[in-house]
Amino acid sequence: MNGTSITNKQGVVPVGTLTAGRAYSPGTRNAPMVIDINWHIQGLGDFNGDGMADILWRDGQTWDTVVWLMDGPQVSQYGSVASVDSNWQVQGIGTFNQNGNSDIIWRNVESGDVAIWQMNGTSIAGVKHTAAVGTKWQVRGIGDVNGDGQNDIIWQDENSGDIYTWNMGSNGEVLSGSYMARAVPNNWKVIGIGDFYGKGGKSVTKDGYAGSQTDILWQDTSTGDVYIWGTGGNGVVASNIPYGWFNE
Repeated sequence: MNGTSITNKQGVVPVGTLTAGRAYSPGTRNAPMVIDINWHIQGLGDFNGDGMADILWRDGQTWDTVVWLMDGPQVSQYGSVASVDSNWQVQGIGTFNQNGNSDIIWRNVESGDVAIWQMNGTSIAGVKHTAAVGTKWQVRGIGDVNGDGQNDIIWQDENSGDIYTWNMGSNGEVLSGSYMARAVPNNWKVIGIGDFYGKGGKSVTKDGYAGSQTDILWQDTSTGDVYIWGTGGNGVVASNIPYGWFNE
C-alpha cells in the first residue's frame, strides 16, 4: 500500500501518499473517510494476494470484522468477514498456508484457544484450530523463525519470561515447538519482529534451510536501550529511547 491510514480520536482516517524523500501529502482525490470511533485497526496484511497491503478492522461494540482491500491509497473493495465473540482477540497476521494470502491469528482470552482464519480476500477460506495455551503465554510476534519459508509464532510466558516458538506447517498446523530463551527479565519488552539482516535473500543451506529469517527487536524499559536478537549478529541499536515511543 503506497498510502497511509491513521485513525484519530474523532474517527477521521486521512488517506494519502508517502513518496520516498518527500513529506506526506494528503492529496486531492483521497478525501478523509469518517469512521465510527468504535472501529479499530487490527493489523495490515495482503489478504487477496495482489502484493498490496490491506487493512483489517474490528468494531469494539458489535465485534464485526471487516477487511479493506487496498489499491494504493484507495479502498478497492471491502467486506464484512464475520462477527466474533469479544473473548476472541486478534493476535497477529501472517501467512500460514500455500496460497500466498495473509491469514489472521485469533485467541480466546478466557480459554486460551488459538485459531487461524485462512483468508481469501474478504472471505474465510478455512479455519484451523491449533491448541489451547495457558493465558500466561502471550503472542509476541509472527515470522519465519526456522527459515523454512513458513511463518511461525513467537510466544512469551509473562511470569517466567521464557520465549517459545511454534514452528508452523504449510496448512496452519503446529509441527514442533522449541525454546528460544529462558527467564528473560521483565524489564525487557519485545517491540517488533523483522528481518533486520536481510537473511531472506541468502542462499539455502545444504540442509534445505536458509536459517532464521526473523530477528527480534527488544527494549530495556529500565534504561531505554534497544537491542536486536538476530542470527546475523546481535547488538545495540540505540540507547535511552523512551519506552512511550513504542506504545503511544
